Order: sequence, then C-alpha cells, then structure tokens
Amino acid sequence: SFPDHFTINRGFGGSELSDAIRYFDRIVLPSHPRIIFLYAGDNDINRNKTAEQVVADYQTFAQLVRSKIPA
Repeated sequence: SFPDHFTINRGFGGSELSDAIRYFDRIVLPSHPRIIFLYAGDNDINRNKTAEQVVADYQTFAQLVRSKIPA
C-alpha cells in the first residue's frame, strides 16, 4: 500500500509471469505507468517452472518495459 500515491493493481489470481508477458499490452500499457512494481514468480515455481525459467520471464518482462514505455 502506498497511501500517498495513486496505484493500480493489475494482478490476477493464478497468473504466471508468462501471462503478464502475454497480456502486457492490455494490462500495463493503457495506464501509462511511471513506475512498475512487479511481484511474481510464486505461481510459476508452484507449477514446477525452474528458477532459470522464472528469471528468463522476468528478463522478458523487463525488456518489454524498456522497449514499450518511454523513460
């Protein structure tokens, strides 16, 4: 919770990082975020993805942020 800041929760239950990547244009871009806090990976590990797979998905998400959201 960040009471002094306007925040939008774009999380959805049961999602994995691959879902955040797949729906990036629909769940991230419309709000034109200045800052993104990403909490993810729990469901990925619970569904037997390796740590390497989760890190690769984080990197893919970060690349999307860098390429689609101006600094």
